Order: sequence, then structure tokens, then C-alpha cells
Amino acid sequence: MSRAERSGPRRAAADLRLRKNGRGAAGLVATYGGRHRYVVAWLDARKHALVTEVAFKNGGLSGATELPQSFRFDRWHNVAIELRDRRLHVEVTDARLNDPVATQTTGLPASPSRGSVGVLTRCARVDADNVGATRLYRPHTATEPLPRTGSRLGAYSDEFNNNALEPAWSWVRAPQGAETGGAFTWPTQDADLYKDDNSASVLLREAPPGNYTLETELALDLGVNTDRAFQQAGLIVYGNDNRYVRLMHVAIFNTRQSEFLKEMPFAGGIADGGMIVGPPDDHMWLRIVHRRDRRHNEHEYRALTSRDGEHWIRGGVWTMPGHITPRIGLVSLGGTGATAEFDYFRVTKP
Repeated sequence: MSRAERSGPRRAAADLRLRKNGRGAAGLVATYGGRHRYVVAWLDARKHALVTEVAFKNGGLSGATELPQSFRFDRWHNVAIELRDRRLHVEVTDARLNDPVATQTTGLPASPSRGSVGVLTRCARVDADNVGATRLYRPHTATEPLPRTGSRLGAYSDEFNNNALEPAWSWVRAPQGAETGGAFTWPTQDADLYKDDNSASVLLREAPPGNYTLETELALDLGVNTDRAFQQAGLIVYGNDNRYVRLMHVAIFNTRQSEFLKEMPFAGGIADGGMIVGPPDDHMWLRIVHRRDRRHNEHEYRALTSRDGEHWIRGGVWTMPGHITPRIGLVSLGGTGATAEFDYFRVTKP
């Protein structure tokens, strides 16, 4: 048992195993205050179960959860006990990877009192490692509100209603696509913007100072159940060919995804990483929300996607160094065979 005692909400954990052919039990005790005041979870080979025992002043309670038939008691398993208020939660995993082979949740008559942490054995030789306890996390159940959008910044937006691009737009490499019928129509290029293949054209304009949100409504039919890798189109925040973030509706082999990709120089090469946002569709709304983090001198970009233009799913945040001035715009690339239609390009205040 530990010399130190812990009180309040806590999480205790240990890696346990029985010696080969052991038929007893290995236990983790999360609070021990004497023979009549403890909380323990057992890996019980005789019962082939996760067994819990709670003793308190005027009685006790116990529970058992069957373990899988394939469970090997002579292999390392992690046992974790969480105590919060009048709730006991126990889980058994292979390696703390949030993949429990057994769990048990029990209500308690009172909050556990102060006690030591340790390991126990019953009729068996056992091994234990990584035994410890810590204060349990404080749950946060309220999510941050979705980023709000304000009035449209006309000088940085385009409704694509003029049958020709506004002078504010410029191209990286050869012009592509055409503004017709109230949309900018752009077949996916047989070109790319990825690491050492920077052959794709990019349509860009200046970004406004300060915080803003950019949004487009995109129609892009990538089919179903076919390999259309890597046709894609969407929004881009562009520093240069090897430093950007882009939010795309993309075919990745025979899947369709909403991917928020970042590329940047790193360790003498070019690194990239992608995160998935909301479910994709042939008709989507895409947003990238920019906030300036002056404390850390960074640009922060959060992705959001929608399938109806009203209900949005937020994704993660990528950053860029604060000393650069990225431009904003559109891309359509990754292989021929699809056509992107951008209904508008809008930039709004927060």
C-alpha cells in the first residue's frame, strides 16, 4: 500500500498479471482505510471475471463482470478504477488504449473516504507494475458555441455574377475555369499541390486584416463506390506552394471525405497532415474561420462543413506563423473527371 493517502475524486490504475497457471486473483485497491473501509477490483481467474468489492462502515457491496473466454490472466492487463462522488467505474484494458475488455459501473451509498492505493493478491503469485493514482479529471459537458459570422466584406467577396472574375483575383500558374451562370465552374485539374508536385493552378485574393470567416457553397459530384482518387475542390489559405491549409471535398480512393489539410516546411522537408470534418456530400458548404493569436504570434484556422448551409459541424484548428500574410481562395485539382461549381466566395466579419 502507498504511504500517502488520496481523497476526493480519483483514478487509480495498475498493470496486473497472474503467474502462469495461477487460479487466484490479482487486485487493485483504490482506497484503503482498514479492513472495513476499502474499494478493490480483482482479476479473478477462478471466477473468470472482473470482481469488485466495496467495504464501508455499515456494510458492503460486490459485483462481477464476466471476462472474455480468450482472456489470459498470465498476460499484462491494465485495471483502472475511477471514483467520483457516489459512482464507481472500473475498466480492464490491454494497454490503456480505450478498448476495454470489461467494464463495471456501480452506485455507492456514500463517497469513498480518504485512503491508500496499492495491489493485492488472493491465493496466487502475481506481478504488478505502474501502480499509481491521481486526481480525477473535472468533466466539461458544455461545448464552445459555433463561431459567429457577421456582415459580409464586399471588397473581399465575390458572388460570381459578372461572367468574368473580378480584378481582385489573381492566379498562381495558368488560369483555369470560367465564371458563368452565377457560379465559378472549374474542372478538377490533372495537377496537384502536394509536397514536390506543385503543378496545380490556384485562384487567390488578398485576405482582410484581423479576424474573418471565408465561406463557399460547392457542388462537386465525385460519384459513389468508385476509385476517384484524388479529385477534390474547396477553400485554401495560401502562404506559398509548401505552406497552406485547405478545406476540401475529396475522393480518397473509393471513399469521400471532408478533409482539412495542412502542409508546411519541417525538418528539412515538407510535412503534411489532414483531419476529417463533417460528412461529405455532392453539395456542400465550407467555412474556414480565421482568428489571430497575438499572444503566440500565430494565425489560427478552424474548419467547418455543412450539408444544408444552416447546420454546421466544426473541425479542428491548424495554425500558421504570424509573420506571414497568407492569401485566400479556391482550388480544384487531383485528377480530371469531375467539375467543381463554386456558387460564391464570401468573407465576413466575426
